[in-house]
Amino acid sequence: MTVFEASVKLYEWFSENDSFSLKKDFTSLTGKQLKLKSAVAAVKCGLKDLTDMSMVASAEVDGEETWVLKKNYHTLEQTVSLSAETCNSISHIVTAFCDIIGNEKEKPDPTSIQEQDIKNLMFVCTHLMDNKSDSIEEE
Repeated sequence: MTVFEASVKLYEWFSENDSFSLKKDFTSLTGKQLKLKSAVAAVKCGLKDLTDMSMVASAEVDGEETWVLKKNYHTLEQTVSLSAETCNSISHIVTAFCDIIGNEKEKPDPTSIQEQDIKNLMFVCTHLMDNKSDSIEEE
């Protein structure tokens, strides 16, 4: 397990849990035993990264370190910078999908891509993946 893989798992973990304990939660997070030192190291590095980002804080209670979200996961935000080319591509993809389904109100403005436009792009991707999964199962 890499630090990147551990960080992704931890980010997902904290979407459903307010805290993480190596002793209690490691196997649930990774599907691996706590004895696997490289996996433990990857998770600890991932936790350090989340701590450095001020997403979690840690405290030792009764000899066991626990990492706790600093604030509700659903209130966390990230700032993303997008190039004009990327914004234009997002706009083209979402607009083309809106044309197919007949939805005029969800068409994005390429000069001002918003969170809803990204959510709509994720919807398009999910729709395509679901359709691909369905066609694979039929084969």
